[in-house]
Amino acid sequence: MSPLSGWIDRFRGNGRSAGDAGAEPVPVEAAPVDPAPVDPVPTQARQRAEEAPQDEAPQEEAPTVDSTAAPGTRQPATEETPAVPSPFELLDEQPTASGSAATVDVAALHETVIATLREIYDPEIPVNIYDLGLIYRVDVSEQGAVDIDMTLTTPGCPVAATFPGTVESMVENIPEVVGAHVELVWDPPWTMDRMPEEVKLELGLL
Repeated sequence: MSPLSGWIDRFRGNGRSAGDAGAEPVPVEAAPVDPAPVDPVPTQARQRAEEAPQDEAPQEEAPTVDSTAAPGTRQPATEETPAVPSPFELLDEQPTASGSAATVDVAALHETVIATLREIYDPEIPVNIYDLGLIYRVDVSEQGAVDIDMTLTTPGCPVAATFPGTVESMVENIPEVVGAHVELVWDPPWTMDRMPEEVKLELGLL
């Protein structure tokens, strides 16, 4: 056998040459590899970040919904309640359903008001307040508002505080009247000259 064949057999065989058949193979131990050290700091920092409370996004306040409103009804915006005008602020304009101001027959309503005043009597003299001359002015608007100036026989009349309100109530009972206002005046003062001749004759003053 040539030297070359011996080397080939050595490497193709069990790793030993023919002259080394009785030698024990020497085991080769790999050098121990230490695992890479793990830095605990990043892990602890991550845990603290996960445990920290997250800032909650501000929540918008839900609008108040009227539970009694019909389905599909748009809820009106909340506004301050406007001041309610007095009845006499609305006398000059009373809109109808069509949007135009309602009008009345002024002359006919004026006569109706006078007829109503003739049904109200003075508490001391058995004559109605119109024929007695206690009514100084009667104004009727096209919308049905009535404004009256009246007086009494004497400023010390016991019904001076309540009688104008009684006249207002009687006039407001007329269907065409939307409101009435009675003003008690003392100028000019009342005299018997304001009574017509027939009333004076009825009272025996002539």
